[in-house]
Amino acid sequence: MNHTVVFDRVGNGYTVRFPYDALLVELLKSRVPSYARTWDKTGKQWTVDADWYQRLAAAMRAVGCTVVGLDAPGSRPTTVRTGLEPYSRLSGRRASPRCTAHCRRFCIRTRLLAAQSYNAN
Repeated sequence: MNHTVVFDRVGNGYTVRFPYDALLVELLKSRVPSYARTWDKTGKQWTVDADWYQRLAAAMRAVGCTVVGLDAPGSRPTTVRTGLEPYSRLSGRRASPRCTAHCRRFCIRTRLLAAQSYNAN
């Protein structure tokens, strides 16, 4: 994924802008709880509380996005799970972009469990 994600400091949080991508929206919603994020429909940007911006930026970097507006990641390593790692390791493919978020997670888990049970036999 080669998108640019722009973070801008605003009050007690950050605005986050990126070209629309359903996977990025799903990633944002999975990393930042609903009470810590808001969607600005007119500005077409998210606002994220200051407690959550580093975790979100690390997740965006982990999926290959270029993060702009923040300092470079600190020396302390951050491990971020995107939910696609096990599936990617098994087949090197991603879930179909036509799938909904629920369907994609179900397909990944189903294939992972099938591969694990096959390897156990």
